[in-house]
Amino acid sequence: MLVLRKEQMEALSDAMRRRFIERVDSHLNAVFPDILEEMSASRAGDNERWLEAYITDLISRAESIDIVSQADVARYISFITEFGEQFETKREMLWAAKLLANKKLSGTARMSLLYEHLTIKFPDSRIALSTGR
Repeated sequence: MLVLRKEQMEALSDAMRRRFIERVDSHLNAVFPDILEEMSASRAGDNERWLEAYITDLISRAESIDIVSQADVARYISFITEFGEQFETKREMLWAAKLLANKKLSGTARMSLLYEHLTIKFPDSRIALSTGR
């Protein structure tokens, strides 16, 4: 039987996380190049790895509200990239804050409902492309 030490498991987990960040980075650059360009310009003076830091921060933010599957986290990051880092606090989007806070629903259910509402409310948005639907 194969037994992995804690250090090996952590290294494996780190490698998987690194690959996920790289996939999200590529995805954001493909779907939101103009938004990323604006974000980059506003972060003048920050290190050149700002996008990695942005993605890592949003992964932590998603995990803090129990959005944990890679697909759901990627959707969450796409929503925030398109609609803004605090989109759910805007008056016209308070329904999204309530939805995200609803712990009776799974992370996947919340991301699916958020997707459905956003595509109805903003039919010209890029989230349909960004979520693969």
